[in-house]
Parts: sequence; C-alpha cells; structure tokens
Amino acid sequence: MESIKQTVTSAKDVVTQGGAQKSAEAQKEGHKSQAQNSNAGIGERASAGLNALGAKKDETAAGAQKENAKNSL
Repeated sequence: MESIKQTVTSAKDVVTQGGAQKSAEAQKEGHKSQAQNSNAGIGERASAGLNALGAKKDETAAGAQKENAKNSL
C-alpha cells in the first residue's frame, strides 16, 4: 500500500514540477524579450535581465525536482 501511495505522490510531483518548469521557462522568455527591447529604458532592461536569470534558476530547479520525481516512479 505504501508503494502505491509513493507512486501516486511521485506522479503528482512530476506533473506539478513539469508545470512549474514550463511556467518559469515562459517567464524567462518574456523577461529576455523585455531585456532585448531597444525601446525600453536601461533600468527596465537591466531589471528584466536579472528577472530572466531568476526565472532560469527556477526553471532549472523545477526540472531537477521533476527528474527526481520521475526516478522515484
């Protein structure tokens, strides 16, 4: 019974972290576009660049958690 519960939990984690990874990827791409916008001010572009780095970190972390959950299945 515990094995089934662990499998269900791991499967849920794969789906959850997959969604978090895709969300972070979309945010990263949005920030990258904003950082490359030559019509935006330098402060806005710099801020967007930093936000893209943070989103990449979140994307990588979610991907690692997703892989760990997949390996638990």
